[in-house]
Amino acid sequence: MYSFRDIEAQPVKAEDLEAGDVIASPALRSETVAVVERLDACRVKITTEFGRKPVVWQLDRWTKVPTLRCSKFKMQPTVAVWEPTYEARKIEAGIRFNPHNRSDMFVLAAASFERRGQGWSFDDLSTECAESVDGLTKAQARSAVRKAAKSHARRLGLDFAETER
Repeated sequence: MYSFRDIEAQPVKAEDLEAGDVIASPALRSETVAVVERLDACRVKITTEFGRKPVVWQLDRWTKVPTLRCSKFKMQPTVAVWEPTYEARKIEAGIRFNPHNRSDMFVLAAASFERRGQGWSFDDLSTECAESVDGLTKAQARSAVRKAAKSHARRLGLDFAETER
C-alpha cells in the first residue's frame, strides 16, 4: 500500500503499483484505490470513492517521470507517482508543453534538481529543454525551470536562493 506522502518520501515506479494499492490524489482530496485494471502499456483504470464510475488515468510515456493524470478533470492534476531518475533530453519533440502548467513544471522541477545535483546550471538545463521540446524557446524553458525549481524548493522547505547557486 502506498500513500501520497510515502511515494514522495520513497518514489515508486508506476509499474510497481498493483491492484489494491492506495494512493492519495491531491485532485480528489481523498484516497484512490489503484490499480484495478491495466488497460495497456500507458493506461490504467482506477476505481475511486469520488463518484461511482471508474476513472481512467493516463500514464505519461513522454517523460522519464511517469505520472498518472486524470482525464476527468480540466487541469489534469498529477498524482505523485514518479521515478527519481529523469533526463530532460527524453522529452520528445512535438509534445505539447506548457511552461505555465503545474504538471509540466513538476516534471521540470525533478529534472532541475537532479541536474543541479550533477553540476548542471539552469542555463544548461534550459538549453537542453528548449532543444528537446518543439516550439519552446530558451527563455520560456529557463523561466519554466526557475519557476519549477522555486516551487519545488518551497515544497521541500529549502531556500530557493541557495538552490540557485
